[in-house]
Amino acid sequence: MSTLQYDKFLLFGDSITEFAFNTAFQEAQNFETNTPVHQQFSLGAALTNKYTRKLDIVQRGFSGFNSRWALKVLPQILSIENQQSGNGTGRIKMATVFFGSNDSCLGGHQKVEIKEYKENTIKLVRMLQDAKIKTILISPALFNAELWDPSKKEEVDSGYVRTNENFAKYAQACEEVGRELDVPVINLNTEFIKYAKENLNDDWTPMLCDGLHFSGHGYKCLYDVLLECIKNNYSEYHPDNLKYKLPNWRSIKDDASNLEF
Repeated sequence: MSTLQYDKFLLFGDSITEFAFNTAFQEAQNFETNTPVHQQFSLGAALTNKYTRKLDIVQRGFSGFNSRWALKVLPQILSIENQQSGNGTGRIKMATVFFGSNDSCLGGHQKVEIKEYKENTIKLVRMLQDAKIKTILISPALFNAELWDPSKKEEVDSGYVRTNENFAKYAQACEEVGRELDVPVINLNTEFIKYAKENLNDDWTPMLCDGLHFSGHGYKCLYDVLLECIKNNYSEYHPDNLKYKLPNWRSIKDDASNLEF
């Protein structure tokens, strides 16, 4: 295995994963200066920075997708991204699976009943486990209908209705899958409430930029609990425990004779 062939950390999910690198989701562009008005915390950028020269972050988020459609997509991702390394194992070492915010719709073709959602999630986890990939499940977080519904009136009128009550049910179902398969679960439905209590005067609404998708606060919460989850369950892949690729430049000889591959 070449020193510069990186193992991978896969982020797999819906739009919340797709937008994980967006640093200006809420704010408009200042076209006079051609700069963003405001930069927010970015989950993808923060993970890439934390794992630099250690693991590659592979973002595979698909806006609007549910767990049923995810089952069609994951085999293709694995066939492309999980090439064999020198020791015969695949390059993807860890993966997050983050669906449910669309499954939990009360109507519309995104809707997946909770029983099937659990079955689909089990299949996704087993697919990753069969590939020897350490898996972390992430549940739906919270939902603010007062902010989301007015801007999505046509969708809501067509049946694409989300509720906090249903988010909580799907979060519980996600936890049940985790217990059944003995994989860690990040319950964002409860973690958002904890974060808001500690950082936002008990008001979780600023954690969502449009009522559904995350603001910088929402992604910071996920980032913090994700690293803690890795530390507690897959400590060998925590960034503090991974080898930094290539020596620090200060220790490289000027003729690069100690820079070996």
